[in-house]
Amino acid sequence: MVSGLLGVGGGIVKVPVMRLLMGLSMHEAVATSSFMILMTSTAGALSHVALGSPDMVAALATAPAAVLGAQLGSRLSVRVRGGRLSRAFSVLLAATAVRMAL
Repeated sequence: MVSGLLGVGGGIVKVPVMRLLMGLSMHEAVATSSFMILMTSTAGALSHVALGSPDMVAALATAPAAVLGAQLGSRLSVRVRGGRLSRAFSVLLAATAVRMAL
């Protein structure tokens, strides 16, 4: 709900909550957030198909990038230590906060 109201991805809310309140490691939190995004996007795509309004050009244009990004991200995250991943995520959160404030 917060991400929808602020116009940002839910990961900036979910990952810190999973880290701080649930005690998950950074790798577990990021992987869980990615899985949640998969479920949400699948439900949205199926809704569009059911309504007969899928934009196949947009889907075909973005699908290869999504698959490639998922593969690269998963391979990179295995090689990056949790502390470094947390610092990188902190920088991303700070940049998001500045952008939202502006």
